[in-house]
Amino acid sequence: MWLNPEVLSSFSGFFFLEQSLFKQEILVQIHFAFFPGPFFDVFIYIRARVVKSVIMKTVVAVHTALAMVEPVKKLFADNLPEVRLINIVDDSLIQDVIREGKVPDPVRKRLFHYYDAAVETGADVIFNTCSSVGDVAIEAREKLPIPLVKIDDAMARKAVQEYSRIGVMATLPTTLDPTRRLIERFASEFFREVEIVEGLAEGAFQSLMDGDPDRHDRLVLQTAVDLAGRVDAFVLAQGSMARVQDAILEKTGKAVLTSPLSGTLEVRSVIEGLK
Repeated sequence: MWLNPEVLSSFSGFFFLEQSLFKQEILVQIHFAFFPGPFFDVFIYIRARVVKSVIMKTVVAVHTALAMVEPVKKLFADNLPEVRLINIVDDSLIQDVIREGKVPDPVRKRLFHYYDAAVETGADVIFNTCSSVGDVAIEAREKLPIPLVKIDDAMARKAVQEYSRIGVMATLPTTLDPTRRLIERFASEFFREVEIVEGLAEGAFQSLMDGDPDRHDRLVLQTAVDLAGRVDAFVLAQGSMARVQDAILEKTGKAVLTSPLSGTLEVRSVIEGLK
Protein backbone atom coordinates (compact mmCIF):
# COMPACT_ATOMS: atom_id res chain seq x y z
CA MET A 1 0.00 0.00 0.00
CA TRP A 2 2.88 2.37 0.80
CA LEU A 3 4.39 1.95 -2.66
CA ASN A 4 1.14 2.07 -4.60
CA PRO A 5 -0.57 5.40 -3.97
CA GLU A 6 -3.95 5.92 -5.54
CA VAL A 7 -4.32 8.58 -8.22
CA LEU A 8 -6.77 11.01 -6.68
CA SER A 9 -6.88 13.69 -9.38
CA SER A 10 -5.12 14.75 -12.56
CA PHE A 11 -4.53 18.11 -14.14
CA SER A 12 -3.10 19.27 -17.45
CA GLY A 13 0.63 19.13 -17.34
CA PHE A 14 1.01 16.95 -14.24
CA PHE A 15 -0.47 14.21 -12.15
CA PHE A 16 -1.12 14.52 -8.41
CA LEU A 17 -1.03 11.43 -6.21
CA GLU A 18 -1.67 11.24 -2.48
CA GLN A 19 -1.20 8.50 0.09
CA SER A 20 -2.60 8.87 3.61
CA LEU A 21 -1.40 6.85 6.57
CA PHE A 22 -3.26 6.78 9.86
CA LYS A 23 -1.56 5.61 13.00
CA GLN A 24 -3.08 6.41 16.32
CA GLU A 25 -3.50 10.18 16.42
CA ILE A 26 -1.45 11.42 13.45
CA LEU A 27 -2.43 11.55 9.79
CA VAL A 28 0.60 11.66 7.50
CA GLN A 29 -0.01 12.68 3.90
CA ILE A 30 2.69 12.07 1.35
CA HIS A 31 2.26 13.95 -1.92
CA PHE A 32 3.95 13.06 -5.19
CA ALA A 33 3.96 15.65 -7.96
CA PHE A 34 5.09 14.45 -11.39
CA PHE A 35 6.00 17.06 -14.02
CA PRO A 36 6.63 15.43 -17.41
CA GLY A 37 8.85 17.34 -19.79
CA PRO A 38 12.43 17.55 -20.98
CA PHE A 39 13.50 17.00 -17.40
CA PHE A 40 11.34 14.59 -15.42
CA ASP A 41 11.21 15.92 -11.89
CA VAL A 42 9.53 14.39 -8.87
CA PHE A 43 8.73 16.60 -5.92
CA ILE A 44 7.80 14.94 -2.66
CA TYR A 45 6.67 16.66 0.47
CA ILE A 46 5.24 15.34 3.70
CA ARG A 47 2.51 17.01 5.67
CA ALA A 48 1.48 15.79 9.12
CA ARG A 49 -1.39 16.98 11.22
CA VAL A 50 -3.36 15.81 14.23
CA VAL A 51 -6.71 14.52 13.02
CA LYS A 52 -8.32 13.68 16.33
CA SER A 53 -7.39 12.50 19.75
CA VAL A 54 -7.80 8.73 19.77
CA ILE A 55 -7.36 6.79 22.99
CA MET A 56 -7.25 3.05 22.34
CA LYS A 57 -9.46 0.91 24.53
CA THR A 58 -7.69 -1.79 26.50
CA VAL A 59 -9.02 -5.28 27.16
CA VAL A 60 -7.27 -7.60 29.60
CA ALA A 61 -8.01 -11.28 28.96
CA VAL A 62 -7.55 -13.55 31.97
CA HIS A 63 -6.69 -17.13 30.99
CA THR A 64 -6.42 -20.25 33.13
CA ALA A 65 -4.78 -22.28 30.34
CA LEU A 66 -2.46 -21.61 27.43
CA ALA A 67 -4.81 -23.18 24.90
CA MET A 68 -7.01 -20.09 24.61
CA VAL A 69 -4.32 -17.43 24.22
CA GLU A 70 -3.65 -17.69 20.49
CA PRO A 71 -7.33 -18.18 19.51
CA VAL A 72 -8.31 -15.08 21.49
CA LYS A 73 -5.48 -13.06 19.95
CA LYS A 74 -6.68 -14.02 16.46
CA LEU A 75 -10.31 -13.24 17.27
CA PHE A 76 -9.36 -9.81 18.54
CA ALA A 77 -7.17 -9.16 15.49
CA ASP A 78 -10.12 -10.06 13.24
CA ASN A 79 -12.94 -8.38 15.18
CA LEU A 80 -11.34 -5.75 17.42
CA PRO A 81 -8.17 -4.62 15.63
CA GLU A 82 -8.37 -1.17 17.19
CA VAL A 83 -8.28 -2.56 20.74
CA ARG A 84 -5.16 -3.09 22.82
CA LEU A 85 -5.25 -6.68 24.11
CA ILE A 86 -3.28 -7.75 27.18
CA ASN A 87 -3.18 -11.42 28.19
CA ILE A 88 -2.75 -12.60 31.77
CA VAL A 89 -2.07 -16.35 31.80
CA ASP A 90 -1.75 -18.63 34.81
CA ASP A 91 -2.15 -22.25 33.77
CA SER A 92 -1.74 -23.43 37.36
CA LEU A 93 -5.30 -22.20 37.94
CA ILE A 94 -6.99 -24.87 35.84
CA GLN A 95 -4.57 -27.51 37.12
CA ASP A 96 -5.60 -26.72 40.69
CA VAL A 97 -9.28 -26.73 39.75
CA ILE A 98 -8.92 -30.14 38.10
CA ARG A 99 -7.02 -31.57 41.06
CA GLU A 100 -9.58 -30.30 43.60
CA GLY A 101 -12.63 -31.02 41.47
CA LYS A 102 -13.86 -27.50 42.20
CA VAL A 103 -12.57 -23.93 42.43
CA PRO A 104 -10.54 -23.90 45.67
CA ASP A 105 -10.17 -20.72 47.67
CA PRO A 106 -6.53 -20.08 46.64
CA VAL A 107 -7.62 -20.09 42.98
CA ARG A 108 -10.44 -17.67 43.77
CA LYS A 109 -7.98 -15.35 45.52
CA ARG A 110 -5.51 -15.46 42.62
CA LEU A 111 -8.26 -14.68 40.14
CA PHE A 112 -9.34 -11.66 42.15
CA HIS A 113 -5.71 -10.58 42.19
CA TYR A 114 -5.53 -10.83 38.39
CA TYR A 115 -8.78 -8.91 37.97
CA ASP A 116 -7.40 -6.17 40.23
CA ALA A 117 -4.15 -6.20 38.24
CA ALA A 118 -6.18 -5.71 35.06
CA VAL A 119 -7.80 -2.62 36.56
CA GLU A 120 -4.40 -1.27 37.61
CA THR A 121 -3.11 -1.89 34.09
CA GLY A 122 -5.74 0.52 32.80
CA ALA A 123 -8.16 -1.99 31.35
CA ASP A 124 -11.51 -0.75 30.10
CA VAL A 125 -12.91 -4.30 30.03
CA ILE A 126 -11.83 -7.63 31.53
CA PHE A 127 -12.42 -10.76 29.42
CA ASN A 128 -12.64 -13.96 31.49
CA THR A 129 -11.92 -16.84 29.11
CA CYS A 130 -12.44 -19.87 31.37
CA SER A 131 -15.88 -21.34 32.04
CA SER A 132 -14.64 -23.51 34.90
CA VAL A 133 -14.13 -20.37 37.01
CA GLY A 134 -17.26 -18.66 35.77
CA ASP A 135 -18.84 -18.46 39.24
CA VAL A 136 -15.80 -16.54 40.52
CA ALA A 137 -16.06 -14.15 37.58
CA ILE A 138 -19.74 -13.52 38.37
CA GLU A 139 -18.84 -12.76 41.97
CA ALA A 140 -15.99 -10.45 40.94
CA ARG A 141 -18.14 -8.60 38.41
CA GLU A 142 -20.24 -7.14 41.21
CA LYS A 143 -17.15 -5.67 42.89
CA LEU A 144 -15.07 -4.38 39.99
CA PRO A 145 -15.13 -0.77 38.77
CA ILE A 146 -15.02 -1.87 35.10
CA PRO A 147 -17.07 -4.37 33.07
CA LEU A 148 -16.11 -8.04 33.16
CA VAL A 149 -17.28 -10.13 30.20
CA LYS A 150 -17.48 -13.88 30.65
CA ILE A 151 -16.60 -15.75 27.49
CA ASP A 152 -19.63 -18.05 27.74
CA ASP A 153 -22.43 -15.62 28.63
CA ALA A 154 -23.46 -14.81 25.05
CA MET A 155 -23.38 -18.48 24.08
CA ALA A 156 -25.54 -19.58 27.01
CA ARG A 157 -27.97 -16.72 26.46
CA LYS A 158 -28.44 -17.66 22.80
CA ALA A 159 -28.91 -21.35 23.67
CA VAL A 160 -31.72 -20.56 26.11
CA GLN A 161 -33.43 -18.12 23.77
CA GLU A 162 -33.44 -20.44 20.76
CA TYR A 163 -33.48 -24.07 21.97
CA SER A 164 -35.34 -26.24 24.49
CA ARG A 165 -33.19 -29.38 24.64
CA ILE A 166 -29.61 -28.31 25.15
CA GLY A 167 -26.65 -30.65 25.16
CA VAL A 168 -23.89 -29.24 27.34
CA MET A 169 -20.57 -30.81 26.41
CA ALA A 170 -17.27 -30.41 28.20
CA THR A 171 -13.86 -32.02 28.35
CA LEU A 172 -13.53 -31.30 32.07
CA PRO A 173 -16.09 -32.27 34.72
CA THR A 174 -15.35 -29.00 36.53
CA THR A 175 -16.84 -27.10 33.57
CA LEU A 176 -20.14 -28.96 33.37
CA ASP A 177 -21.65 -27.65 36.62
CA PRO A 178 -20.84 -23.95 36.08
CA THR A 179 -22.16 -24.10 32.51
CA ARG A 180 -25.33 -25.87 33.58
CA ARG A 181 -25.91 -23.26 36.29
CA LEU A 182 -25.30 -20.48 33.81
CA ILE A 183 -27.88 -21.86 31.38
CA GLU A 184 -30.36 -22.36 34.21
CA ARG A 185 -29.83 -18.77 35.34
CA PHE A 186 -30.54 -17.41 31.86
CA ALA A 187 -33.54 -19.73 31.51
CA SER A 188 -34.98 -18.26 34.71
CA GLU A 189 -34.20 -14.73 33.55
CA PHE A 190 -35.99 -15.25 30.23
CA PHE A 191 -38.81 -17.40 31.69
CA ARG A 192 -37.83 -20.33 29.50
CA GLU A 193 -38.12 -24.05 30.27
CA VAL A 194 -35.12 -25.99 29.05
CA GLU A 195 -33.88 -29.55 29.35
CA ILE A 196 -30.14 -29.88 29.83
CA VAL A 197 -28.34 -33.06 28.78
CA GLU A 198 -24.72 -33.30 29.86
CA GLY A 199 -21.91 -35.00 27.99
CA LEU A 200 -18.33 -35.36 29.19
CA ALA A 201 -15.61 -36.17 26.67
CA GLU A 202 -13.33 -37.92 29.13
CA GLY A 203 -9.64 -37.71 28.37
CA ALA A 204 -10.07 -35.04 25.67
CA PHE A 205 -8.66 -32.13 27.67
CA GLN A 206 -5.58 -34.08 28.70
CA SER A 207 -5.05 -35.12 25.08
CA LEU A 208 -5.03 -31.46 24.10
CA MET A 209 -2.55 -30.64 26.86
CA ASP A 210 -0.38 -33.58 25.77
CA GLY A 211 -0.17 -32.20 22.25
CA ASP A 212 -2.62 -34.64 20.65
CA PRO A 213 -5.40 -32.42 19.28
CA ASP A 214 -6.62 -35.12 16.88
CA ARG A 215 -7.49 -37.45 19.76
CA HIS A 216 -9.16 -34.54 21.56
CA ASP A 217 -11.31 -33.90 18.49
CA ARG A 218 -12.27 -37.57 18.09
CA LEU A 219 -13.37 -37.85 21.72
CA VAL A 220 -15.44 -34.67 21.57
CA LEU A 221 -17.04 -35.70 18.28
CA GLN A 222 -17.96 -39.15 19.62
CA THR A 223 -19.54 -37.58 22.70
CA ALA A 224 -21.66 -35.37 20.45
CA VAL A 225 -22.77 -38.32 18.34
CA ASP A 226 -23.84 -40.18 21.49
CA LEU A 227 -25.98 -37.22 22.63
CA ALA A 228 -27.35 -36.13 19.27
CA GLY A 229 -30.67 -37.97 19.48
CA ARG A 230 -31.59 -36.28 22.77
CA VAL A 231 -30.85 -32.63 22.03
CA ASP A 232 -31.77 -29.79 19.68
CA ALA A 233 -28.42 -28.05 19.96
CA PHE A 234 -25.00 -28.43 21.51
CA VAL A 235 -23.26 -25.98 23.81
CA LEU A 236 -19.49 -26.52 23.88
CA ALA A 237 -18.70 -25.44 27.41
CA GLN A 238 -14.99 -24.78 26.87
CA GLY A 239 -13.52 -22.40 24.35
CA SER A 240 -10.86 -24.94 23.44
CA MET A 241 -13.62 -27.19 22.05
CA ALA A 242 -14.61 -24.70 19.34
CA ARG A 243 -12.16 -26.39 16.96
CA VAL A 244 -14.62 -29.31 16.64
CA GLN A 245 -17.69 -27.16 15.90
CA ASP A 246 -17.85 -27.80 12.15
CA ALA A 247 -17.22 -31.53 12.50
CA ILE A 248 -20.06 -31.90 15.01
CA LEU A 249 -22.47 -29.96 12.80
CA GLU A 250 -21.55 -32.07 9.79
CA LYS A 251 -21.82 -35.37 11.68
CA THR A 252 -25.02 -34.71 13.67
CA GLY A 253 -26.86 -31.98 11.80
CA LYS A 254 -27.51 -30.20 15.10
CA ALA A 255 -26.71 -26.58 15.87
CA VAL A 256 -23.42 -26.10 17.71
CA LEU A 257 -22.84 -23.05 19.91
CA THR A 258 -19.34 -22.06 20.97
CA SER A 259 -18.04 -19.29 23.17
CA PRO A 260 -14.84 -17.72 21.74
CA LEU A 261 -16.38 -15.71 18.88
CA SER A 262 -19.64 -14.86 20.63
CA GLY A 263 -17.71 -13.82 23.73
CA THR A 264 -15.39 -11.62 21.68
CA LEU A 265 -18.35 -9.97 19.97
CA GLU A 266 -19.88 -9.28 23.38
CA VAL A 267 -16.65 -7.56 24.40
CA ARG A 268 -16.96 -5.43 21.27
CA SER A 269 -20.54 -4.53 22.16
CA VAL A 270 -19.50 -3.52 25.69
CA ILE A 271 -16.64 -1.38 24.33
CA GLU A 272 -18.98 0.35 21.90
CA GLY A 273 -21.23 1.16 24.84
CA LEU A 274 -18.32 2.86 26.60
CA LYS A 275 -17.71 5.35 23.81
